[in-house]
Amino acid sequence: MSLHTAEQIAAEVSRRVATCTKAQGAETDLAAQVYLGRIKITDDEIPCVTIIEGPDDVARTRTRTEYELAQVYTIYAYVPCDPLHPN
Repeated sequence: MSLHTAEQIAAEVSRRVATCTKAQGAETDLAAQVYLGRIKITDDEIPCVTIIEGPDDVARTRTRTEYELAQVYTIYAYVPCDPLHPN
């Protein structure tokens, strides 16, 4: 599958993150909520994942009409803290 837009890439990352559930063997339902671009998370929203798109890096190729675009994404996972076994 070829992904061409930021929206398609974010949707694919969201789809993959959504498989992180207890039913699939994870310790928590990490993907209970997946946010795109969200920075502030409250305690009531945990567990969740937020996907943040970084700045685009545009570079010219050898031809005048083609460009290369590098996109960077950061994925933050928020899980409940166990007071008996903190990080």
